[in-house]
Parts: sequence; structure tokens; C-alpha cells
Amino acid sequence: MDLDEVKRATGLDKTLKKLIEYMCTGKWYNLKHLEDADVDLLELQIIRNVQDELAVYSDTVLLRDGRLVLPKSLRYRAVAIAHEGHQEIRSKENLGLLIKDPNNPGKFDSVFVDKIRERQAIILAESSKKTAMTLLNSVLGCVFKDEELASSSGLGLRKSGDDKKPPLNK
Repeated sequence: MDLDEVKRATGLDKTLKKLIEYMCTGKWYNLKHLEDADVDLLELQIIRNVQDELAVYSDTVLLRDGRLVLPKSLRYRAVAIAHEGHQEIRSKENLGLLIKDPNNPGKFDSVFVDKIRERQAIILAESSKKTAMTLLNSVLGCVFKDEELASSSGLGLRKSGDDKKPPLNK
């Protein structure tokens, strides 16, 4: 989303166009007599309450305290973009290498796990009677999605007669 897109979308938003008109002319009193069905009167009234914080840039962009006032058509997308960026930052902060091979330092550089889930796996294993098996199953849960484990019946290793046993993650 760039400034040109905001300008175009603002130009198509009748409520913001009317708001910019009132900001430029100062004729807020016309708001009482406005009967355009395409203009959101409630939004205009709400924004009028903060008119001292508003500014018009380039006759097509509305700012509030130096921040863009987005038209309705772009608001959902802006929230989605912000949320996506936030999730990306959070997930990258929590990732770390699972394995470091001293003989081949770069060998497992692409195997990342969520450090919180890894720590939970360690705590669970330490409190278990079958420490190694619990740790293995928990670490597998950190590396693979549940769907991947279920579709491969856990590790995918089967012995004869194992057909009736549930996958490891069940």
C-alpha cells in the first residue's frame, strides 16, 4: 500500500471527500443539512470532534496528528498488513536452531524450532519416567506439524503387526 493508492481510494470515498471539503472550506455547519446516502454521517460527526487534530495534504489525503486517515476500503487491508508483520516479527524472535553438529556446523542450519515449544518439551521430558521417548516425541512435535505426523503415522517406521497401532502423536 503506497500513498498513490491511498489518494485514489480517498478520492473514491465520499465520506472522506466530504470531510476534506469541510476541512478546506470550514463549512462544518453544512453537516446538519447533508442528505447524501453515500456519506457516512456518523463517521463525519465522530471525526468532526477531532477536527483540530486534522490536516489535509495535497487536497486528497487526510492526516490526523501526522498519521494517514485511511478510507474504509483500505482499513481492513491495513490491519491485515500490520497483523502479518507483527506475527512475522514475533515468530522470528522465538525461532532458534534445534541441532548444532560440531563436526559439520552448517548441516542443520535450516532446522528451526519455536524455542518456547522446545523448552516445554524439555520440561515435559524431565518430569517423565520415559525421558528419552518423551523428549523425542515432543521434539518431533516441534519440528513437524501435527498433520504431517498423523499422515505419516508418526515417524513412518512400522514393524509387522503395527498396522493397528495409532500414530505417535495420538
